[in-house]
Amino acid sequence: MKLLNIFTYNGRTSIYLSLLKRKKMLKLVCSKLKKRGIYISNPLNIGNNFTVGHPLSIVIGDKAILRDNVKIYHCVTIGQKDNNYPVIGNNVTIFPHSIIIGGITIGDNSIIGAGSVVLKDVPPNSVVAGNPAKVIKTIDK
Repeated sequence: MKLLNIFTYNGRTSIYLSLLKRKKMLKLVCSKLKKRGIYISNPLNIGNNFTVGHPLSIVIGDKAILRDNVKIYHCVTIGQKDNNYPVIGNNVTIFPHSIIIGGITIGDNSIIGAGSVVLKDVPPNSVVAGNPAKVIKTIDK
C-alpha cells in the first residue's frame, strides 16, 4: 500500500508519497494536497519514493508518468502539449519553477535546473537548464 507522509525537518515541510495504491485513499490524499496548491490528477502514474521538497504550487498532468525516486520542488508544472504527456525517469530531481511539457522523456539520473522550460527529450545522466532547456553538463556515473 502506498503511504503519504508529511514531515518537518529544519523548519521545512516535506511530502513523501510512496506506494499508495488504494483509489479511495488516493483521492482523499490528493484532495488534501490541493489545499496546498498541489494538483496530481493521476497518482497511479507515480512510482515509489516520490518526494516533494517544498509542497506548494505543483501541477502534474493526467497522463504524465513519474518513475521511482523523483524529487520535485515548489512551483513545478508537468503537463501536456497536443495531448502528449512527459515521462520522467528514475532518480530525477526537478528544481523550482521548472516547466516540463509535451510528449518528451527525461532520462534517468537527470537534474532539471531551476526555472527551466523543458520542451525536448533530456538524455540520461544530464543536467539541463534554461529557457528553452539545454544540456549544460553530463553526470559521470
